[in-house]
Amino acid sequence: MSDLPILDKTSALSRLMNNEALYNKLIVMFIGQVNDTKPLLEVQQPHSPDLLLAVHSLKGSAGEIGAKALHALLSQIEHTMKHEPENITASDFNSINEEVSRLLALLGPQH
Repeated sequence: MSDLPILDKTSALSRLMNNEALYNKLIVMFIGQVNDTKPLLEVQQPHSPDLLLAVHSLKGSAGEIGAKALHALLSQIEHTMKHEPENITASDFNSINEEVSRLLALLGPQH
């Protein structure tokens, strides 16, 4: 998708004052949020306020854990949903799912 890293744990930890336990809690919360968001992404209704809120919230969580590529993708999609919802396509939602899958694979089964 971009030249951004999938995950920049170092920068996330620096914002958390190197609190590894807090970072791990944020990862667990992020994974829960991903699971809660999946059904909304599958419906793919760009005019849905619930979907816009889910994309916005997931974007914030991605930023907190250092998921730079996902954060950038969600920022772009959120902007399009707000300003040009007619330009949102199934491909956008597929891109979110693909980027989330890449991130979850990188995080590994320990989370």
